[in-house]
Amino acid sequence: MPRSQCRRFDLFSTVNVKSLMTNNITCSNGHLLYIQNQIILVTAFLGLSSAFLLVDNCPVSSPCTCSGSSGSYSYIRCGSKSLTNIPNIKQSSSHVNKLYLYFYSNKISVIQNNAFRNFSSINASEIDLQLYSNMIHSIESNAFNGIANTTTSLDLHNNNLTILPSAILNLFNLRTLNVLGNPLHSLDKLIHHQCQI
Repeated sequence: MPRSQCRRFDLFSTVNVKSLMTNNITCSNGHLLYIQNQIILVTAFLGLSSAFLLVDNCPVSSPCTCSGSSGSYSYIRCGSKSLTNIPNIKQSSSHVNKLYLYFYSNKISVIQNNAFRNFSSINASEIDLQLYSNMIHSIESNAFNGIANTTTSLDLHNNNLTILPSAILNLFNLRTLNVLGNPLHSLDKLIHHQCQI
């Protein structure tokens, strides 16, 4: 479609998606691109950038969803989905300042080694990890590989942890840890050792 026919859509415009599906639009000055059966909003005029704004860009599959803006923050929402483990993600070349990973209120009982390894491809500066209200009784020592340097907040409240696992020591930039509502009766030996030094 010639550039002169490229339309500018503001945030509240109603767009007939079905009619767009018959055209391939590439507009260098427009605000809507339609390429290879994907609608991509070019959001410079909205003051946003789009990493997970559209479902097609979400690095996790259904039933999880994604939202946010690539330059500032993004959410991967897998809470209350009856998951029994951390889902795999597709490789992503996105960068966000803050990534919110929501895995709360599921049926996860063990966080296995390398469960978050592929999340490093999102290249977040900071990660807020929500694992509360699961059935977690064990976190393996290398569970946080891939996000160990960027996780700043970890919420494990209302799980089944009886010891504070040593895997938490691998979260080098952790600032907030919530373990309320767990039947904790001792610290892991390694954590106990670190506290004694």
